[in-house]
Amino acid sequence: MFLERGFANAVLPDYRGQDIGTKLLTQILATAEINYPAVSLSVLENNPVVRLYERTEFMKIPGSEVLNRAGESSFNMMYEFR
Repeated sequence: MFLERGFANAVLPDYRGQDIGTKLLTQILATAEINYPAVSLSVLENNPVVRLYERTEFMKIPGSEVLNRAGESSFNMMYEFR
C-alpha cells in the first residue's frame, strides 16, 4: 500500500541552532512510526537541512536526483523504522 501525506516544516531564522528542527523531526518520526514502515522526503541538494536528515539516519535514495525548472538539483531521502 502506498500512502502519501504531504507537508512542509521550517524553523524561522531567529530560532535556528537551538535544536528545534531536531526535536520537531524526532516528534514527526515518532508519530509516523505508529502507522507507516518508512518516511520519505524530497530536498534541495544545497539545503542545509540535509545535514539534519543525515544525522537522523535518513538515507539518500540512489538515482532520485532531478533538476527543477530553476536548474536546482533535488533528491529523495528515506527513513525506515526498525
